[in-house]
Amino acid sequence: MAEPAMIYDTRGTVSGANAAARACLGFDPAGMTQAAVISRLSSRLPTGKKVKKKDLISAQALAGERIRDQEYHFTDSSGGERTAIASADPIKDAGKIIGAMVFWRDVSEQRHLQRELESLSRFPLENPNPVLRADSRETILYRNPSAARAFGRLNCEAGRPLPAGLRKLARQARQTGRVVKGEARSKTRVFHVAAVPGRQDDYVNIYGLDITERKQAEEEIVRFSEKMEARVRERTEEIASQRRRLYSLLETLPVYVILLDQDHRVPFANKFFRERFGESHGRRCYEYLFNRDAPCEVCDTYEVLKTGANQRWEWAGPDGRIYDIYDYPFVEADGSRLILEMGIDITKQKQAQESLRSASQYARSLIEASLDPLITISPQGKISDVNKAMLKATGLSRQELIGADFSRFFTEPEKARAGYRLAFAQGSVRDYSLTIRHKNGRLTDVIYNAAVYKDPHENVLGVFAAARDVTARLETERKLARIQAEIAESKRLSSIGAIAATVAHELRTPLGTIGLAAANLERKSQDPTLSGQIEKIRRKVEESDRIISNLLTYTRIRMPQYEAVRLDRAVAEALKTVRERYPRAKVRVMRDLAALAKTAVEADKVQLLEIFNNIVTNAYQAIDKPAGLVQVSGRIEKGAAAVVTVRDNGEGIDEEAISRVFEPFYSGKRTGTGLGLSLSKELIELHGGSIKITSKKGAGTAVTISLPLRRGV
Repeated sequence: MAEPAMIYDTRGTVSGANAAARACLGFDPAGMTQAAVISRLSSRLPTGKKVKKKDLISAQALAGERIRDQEYHFTDSSGGERTAIASADPIKDAGKIIGAMVFWRDVSEQRHLQRELESLSRFPLENPNPVLRADSRETILYRNPSAARAFGRLNCEAGRPLPAGLRKLARQARQTGRVVKGEARSKTRVFHVAAVPGRQDDYVNIYGLDITERKQAEEEIVRFSEKMEARVRERTEEIASQRRRLYSLLETLPVYVILLDQDHRVPFANKFFRERFGESHGRRCYEYLFNRDAPCEVCDTYEVLKTGANQRWEWAGPDGRIYDIYDYPFVEADGSRLILEMGIDITKQKQAQESLRSASQYARSLIEASLDPLITISPQGKISDVNKAMLKATGLSRQELIGADFSRFFTEPEKARAGYRLAFAQGSVRDYSLTIRHKNGRLTDVIYNAAVYKDPHENVLGVFAAARDVTARLETERKLARIQAEIAESKRLSSIGAIAATVAHELRTPLGTIGLAAANLERKSQDPTLSGQIEKIRRKVEESDRIISNLLTYTRIRMPQYEAVRLDRAVAEALKTVRERYPRAKVRVMRDLAALAKTAVEADKVQLLEIFNNIVTNAYQAIDKPAGLVQVSGRIEKGAAAVVTVRDNGEGIDEEAISRVFEPFYSGKRTGTGLGLSLSKELIELHGGSIKITSKKGAGTAVTISLPLRRGV
């Protein structure tokens, strides 16, 4: 084995170190100065002092000196104490020093043994190990008690010649002047023996160290090693047998299996692969599969050697087939890295999938082409699929609909839930009416037809439902019903009007006569007592005439003449008219009509003024207290209706009377015809609206009117 050596450049830096040096030091010193190396090793001189710059033999060699056998003590990388004898020579080129070589030998073991032997030799009598001394004629001069016990079988008595084995060691020690080592055996023990020459070469000391346990351990290691080698041979044969069985099995598989090495060669390919792609004959995979002279630019197979992880991918082979590939990193028994690749021919599967995909795409195109919303519902009531028409009807995306509860997109969720449950229970449902709510509030009336669909084993998978938009049809039906109602109402009012006109004519003629008679009587009579009675007759005639006029108005209600009307302005005009009618009334009016300011309704303006004149007049007439208050507010409800509420703090209406307030000619006031609210209700309902009264005796009354923003809504 080469001695450790390092080369220094002229700057005193290590430019190279051999393997023995790196192994001895425990690190690569390249680029370090000798001072740095010695500092890292905690080097010391034999005296125990730290090595200083003047003690560096590399510096001395660079100065042209040859240094021999400089002893150093140091601590190696594992923490062990070591001893080295170092030398250094300058390196010259054409007489010029270009560097220095430092080399050393590790004498740690010799120094340790020497110190041990020296220690033991100082006390031969007490030394537990054998000690002998022989003269130059190889005759035993002395032996300690341990030698008598250890070498008894060798007959090592004083005055006798050294046994042959020890004599050979002693002779070599005297001749060389160095310590000579060997082994000696007694009946039961084994000793490490060192023959140390005396200073005058006139005697040799022989020291023995009992190494029996160590030798036994070494022998046990040898026996164990032999046993393990035998076991390895057996296991190798087992593995080889298993591999042969595995290869036999792989030969029968209906898929291809190959092993690839790092050089792209194929150490093994099963029968399936060989029949599909031929024999490799030692060629690389890219050579005989693709006729290339270099590896493929992109090769998924060899990714497993980079990642160390299994990989799956698809490959279109040179035979025109498609393979599902599985690659696994694989380590051979000798440590070489291989790739185990399995390929399954999935060409027919791919063709079937493509046919199925085409059929599915065709079926899907038919579903998407439908103008009616189509939907599938799982047994849990969740939406599993929809077409574009359903997306349009709801204004939602496919992601928002799929997985959501079916019933939540309808105005009547419970009815929708009951519908699909009925389909699951009966197998189908026909002409089931629902209303779809768009995210912007728009409503679509639909009629659903639904049926369950099943798998090949007749297991129910869900419900397929088709919705037919019947909004236009229902709107037509509603318009027809409204027209028919208007015609019927017109006929009814016409009949009532004819009767009322006859009655009015028959009543007004005698009333006119009575009025004229009363006026003549008042003019001719000089009796003051008759004046009061005549005034009463005149007032009753006027009151009767107003009743007849209201009756004629009620019976002559015409159909609304629709136009765009600002409701806030109509209410404000009515409030002004009533205020002028009751100028002395102590009533404060509060208005909150801002919500109606930018919205117009389709209505008959004249009839709206009639309605609000009647309602506000009633509010004024109901107040009999000095601090009267009328509150008028408006709002838009659900983007479809305008709502106006007129609230007063008058005397209120009792429960019995409130149920009759809309009856013609019923009035809870001392004065009044009882036709105002009845007329208002008729006009409001002709507009498709509603009126509601809430009241509490002594706490005032609230009248709420709701009118659709658009005609027929």
